[in-house]
Amino acid sequence: EPNSGATATGLVNKMNIKWGFLKSVEDELEIAQEVNVKVLSVDAGKLFLSMLKETAAQNFSFESIPSDQWLTGRVLNTTSEGAYMEVRAPNGDATAKGFVHITHI
Repeated sequence: EPNSGATATGLVNKMNIKWGFLKSVEDELEIAQEVNVKVLSVDAGKLFLSMLKETAAQNFSFESIPSDQWLTGRVLNTTSEGAYMEVRAPNGDATAKGFVHITHI
């Protein structure tokens, strides 16, 4: 845990709140609730966070995949912003869920 005392505001995408289908963010979270998060990325000063606790096996299965390799995914849900997807690692041992923004479809 960081101990610098610094604070920042970031976004936890609905898909990164819990595993499985989440109908409404309000079903899982409430205003001022304290939760544990991890930083996924920082882009143009925007902080993107996740509440998902992944196993080392899940992370390892995907970290060696080249960025130009295409995977077959299953659409879990669609929104006006894009699509929530689930993909399986090429070795078939792990799956991961993510979001494909409409600008990447």
